[in-house]
Amino acid sequence: MALPARLGAWAETTPVVVDDLAGLERMAQLAFCDVKVFLAAPPTGAFETLWVGPGTVY
Repeated sequence: MALPARLGAWAETTPVVVDDLAGLERMAQLAFCDVKVFLAAPPTGAFETLWVGPGTVY
């Protein structure tokens, strides 16, 4: 997964998919606004929906 150096304004309206918790934490480090993130769970084929804000995951 490649993440931009800083999430742009597009992140406010475009969901982002990450494939592991490290990617989720990286999103929290980069976020300057709330971002809808889908955490992929490949073994089950399911996605968990989370929100990432500046420095936090909720």
